[in-house]
Amino acid sequence: MTSKTSEAFAGRLPADKAVLLKAAIEESNETESEIVRRALRLYIRQNPDYLKTLRSPDFLEGWF
Repeated sequence: MTSKTSEAFAGRLPADKAVLLKAAIEESNETESEIVRRALRLYIRQNPDYLKTLRSPDFLEGWF
């Protein structure tokens, strides 16, 4: 039996935002997953009162 340590999520972006995201990925040495993870961390930091579930210690453990 194996334990699940991560789960894939998919989403869609407006075309202009997708171009920016692709450019950021090409500019960095990071994977798409790492860039999206960084964007989510930044969003959570900038919006601390929104989506309180995402601010719980359990959710953020290991992200920062």
